[in-house]
Parts: sequence; structure tokens; C-alpha cells
Amino acid sequence: MEQKYTDYLTKKEEKIFLSKKLNEILSDTVSKRCKNHNKDYNKKNIKKLINNGEPKNLIEFLDKTIEDVYRIYISEEKDKIPEFNLENDLTLIEEDINEKGENYKIKYKEYALDLITILNEPGKIK
Repeated sequence: MEQKYTDYLTKKEEKIFLSKKLNEILSDTVSKRCKNHNKDYNKKNIKKLINNGEPKNLIEFLDKTIEDVYRIYISEEKDKIPEFNLENDLTLIEEDINEKGENYKIKYKEYALDLITILNEPGKIK
């Protein structure tokens, strides 16, 4: 059965998703739209990479959970990933004020910084 990580998730599923490791998600079945590869193409390649043990920094990154990777994304530390971080993405967002007078860029940053907390808040579990 194909995983659909883009579908709406219940609170319980959100918590499970945050705890999944990147290599687990990326090893999932290749989309049926991708006709040039077998459905287990990604899984085999990630397994080969891990068994080979190189490059170590990539293997360490693939072993991180979604929550770990997201925390790296929102991090303001100097060791953040230059092409993959919140501050970089904020430079691409235009200043836009909605009808309520709220600045979209500021709201985006607030939600991005609080997303893990929001997802971990107690709520109705379906």
C-alpha cells in the first residue's frame, strides 16, 4: 500500500509522521507515474548507500526524524543548511498585508517556528 504523506493527517498520525526517519519515508514505493523505475528503486538505492557507509554526513542526515530535519530547517545556527532553511525561504516571500492588516511573511515565520509545538498540542485524536 502506498503511503500518502500529503493527505490530511489526524493528530495521532501527525505524531507518528514526525517520528519517522527520513530514510524510511524516502524508501517508500516510487509513484506509479514514474515509469522508468521499479517501485522499490528508492529503497534499494538507500539501502545500498547505507550498507556502503559513505558519504557519512548523508547517511547521518537520512537517519534523522522528520522533526529533527524540520528543527534544522527553522534553526538560526551557523550549521544550518544554506539552501534549506527558513530564513532563506523568507527572503523569497513578498511583503503582503491581508485584509485583517496581518503581514503574511511575519505570520508564515510565526507558524513555521511554532509548527512542532502546534502538531504536538493535545487535540482530538481521530
